Amino acid sequence: MNITLTLLDPTRGAFELVPDTDPTTGKTVCTARPSRHERALTQAVLAGYGVDPSLSGSGRSEAKDWRYIKARIAAYGTTMLVVRHADLLTPAMRQKLLLLAREHDVHLALTCDDSTGADLGAWVLDNGGECHEESSWLTSLFSGAAAGPPVEHEEFPRHLPDGDFYVFRARCRELLDPHYFAVVDDLYRSVAVDVDANPFETKHDAADWIRARHDSHPYPAQVKTIVRAAQAAMFRHGFLLKCDLDTVLTAASDATHRRLNDSELKRLRAYRMTARPAVWALRDSGLSVTEMSGLTLDSDLSGLNLPETAATLVQAHLAYRRLEGASPTEAVFTEAERGMSNAIREAAVELGLPVPPASERRGATIASNWHASAGIDLIPLQPRNLPGGAA
Repeated sequence: MNITLTLLDPTRGAFELVPDTDPTTGKTVCTARPSRHERALTQAVLAGYGVDPSLSGSGRSEAKDWRYIKARIAAYGTTMLVVRHADLLTPAMRQKLLLLAREHDVHLALTCDDSTGADLGAWVLDNGGECHEESSWLTSLFSGAAAGPPVEHEEFPRHLPDGDFYVFRARCRELLDPHYFAVVDDLYRSVAVDVDANPFETKHDAADWIRARHDSHPYPAQVKTIVRAAQAAMFRHGFLLKCDLDTVLTAASDATHRRLNDSELKRLRAYRMTARPAVWALRDSGLSVTEMSGLTLDSDLSGLNLPETAATLVQAHLAYRRLEGASPTEAVFTEAERGMSNAIREAAVELGLPVPPASERRGATIASNWHASAGIDLIPLQPRNLPGGAA
């Protein structure tokens, strides 16, 4: 653990010189506020991890705030805590941060304007730290932090002609602009070739495959093309692939069938409490509320397909429960199943996430809801007996 004070150029903004970082980098940046209340400090540090105090469950307990901070330090592997406008910290706040940094071996990097840091500089030196003007670590800290270029989605027509699978492609050729037909037909043919080479053996195989393609082609027009191409390919193999297309297209519009993307998972960081993001992350991995209520701290979660962002949300809550003194055999979640279900819906509304279906049971998963609602079936085509014995 070490402590530094960097004096910044007062002619440039602190947010320009010290921009926000993603906490998964191990470096968290927060901004001190002009307040003498300890709550202002804990809120500022939590904000560095993406917490929004306007959301439900923010609470007013400083003791819980510190546990939530420590849980995030452990989950995100924080090695540096950067504080903008550190001259606004009261002596008591400085001491709190110093104790936190020592306990978790975190580099406490304080910054302020070079015209306001005299008293703070003396405190840093008294505690074995270093003071300097613009430091090279500021440059290296934020190098490469800029976001990459935006992802460009394939140009795809928003509306496609109606028609069952045996006329769908012909109607697209007839009614669409040639450029748009070429885009649609590329997807149609790639799906048809794939399914023709690897036909579905059961309706569950078909449902899982369509849901997986749904994820990589989320727009309703794309989903419609995928379903029609799969139906045409299975017909060649002697099967009628039935599908409630309206329900499937609604799922595509509402995104209720799919897993959260990374941007959506990161929205869950906005909660001060660690339980609600963890519930959503585990639901997204395929667990039902009933299954989550049975988890204990020593449960093996290694078999779950948790993306890095989701895994960090879960680890933060596990760390919080341990800080509460929970034993390995105690439950991961202390809420009742009904409370967990309500929390999922509230978070969906507050953060703009896909709202679970109103009919979702606590024992249901995203996949089981999809299987039940999509109406997918695989029916073998039996040849009719014709007059004269011909088949």
